[in-house]
Amino acid sequence: MRRFASTHYTVAPLLFAALAVPIAARAQGEPPQKPGGLTGVISGSGFTKIKIAVPDPSAEPQFQMTAREIAQTVRDDLAYSGYFEILDPALYPLAATSPEQNLSEKWASLGAAAVAVSKLNVAAGRVDLRARLLNTTPATTLFDRRYGNPAELVRRVAHQVADDIVQQLTGQPGIALTWIAFVSKHGKGKEVYMMDYDGQRVRRITSTGSINLIPTTLPGL
Repeated sequence: MRRFASTHYTVAPLLFAALAVPIAARAQGEPPQKPGGLTGVISGSGFTKIKIAVPDPSAEPQFQMTAREIAQTVRDDLAYSGYFEILDPALYPLAATSPEQNLSEKWASLGAAAVAVSKLNVAAGRVDLRARLLNTTPATTLFDRRYGNPAELVRRVAHQVADDIVQQLTGQPGIALTWIAFVSKHGKGKEVYMMDYDGQRVRRITSTGSINLIPTTLPGL
């Protein structure tokens, strides 16, 4: 049996702490809560999600399917982060017909606070993506970057763009490049697998035919 070192995260201590609070309160003489007798006020400051547009990258006809995959992946990552409201892609063609002359103003007219525009090229088996993040009001360029990777890692390019957008607009690190390691049965044994945080790109890491347990993140995968 082969074991892999791992750092574990668990909600058990948090759950125990949460359950311990009412127990401690009752120990100090407070009467027990009656069924349905929850009292108190939960309050806190909320935040307004950033409305952002992520149109498909401009690309040659043969690369448009890849361009759609990149844009959809970025939109999914941003929506999952909880910081963003994604402008409905059905509205994107209206930006081209908007009377405003400035690109940022065109997107602002659709209600977007920011827009990520990009251009895609694929050559010699590599993805080359130039992405610009624009603030619409006032019209400013927040970043202008190029991303590259082998074509089979196109989703990682999209995840990197999403993480950079999160960092730029919120000051918080994104999680789209996170990997998840797990163990699953394979044949008569158990093998270690890796996948992207969103469940995509599942790949088997070990091929021992034995029992492998407690996986940890492996670099470069």
